[in-house]
Amino acid sequence: MRELVQLGAERGDRALQDYDPDDILRPAELGAKIRKSPHTLKAWRMKGIGPRWGRLGPRNVGYRVRHILEWLDGCERSSTFMEK
Repeated sequence: MRELVQLGAERGDRALQDYDPDDILRPAELGAKIRKSPHTLKAWRMKGIGPRWGRLGPRNVGYRVRHILEWLDGCERSSTFMEK
């Protein structure tokens, strides 16, 4: 899954691996890297899925790079058998 986020690096963006693990990305930044809209990320937060996130203020959330990378590693599957 980490290869997916490197696609943005080919266009001149930084790959997630190039960030400090404690850097925080806003939903629009993360969405651009994983090709999901901020709306999708919001829906995931409401369902309790997706990467861990934190509240940065009353109307702002952020995603720590270390948690994004852990989540991406956890998304890898070798088959669809026994998937929930």
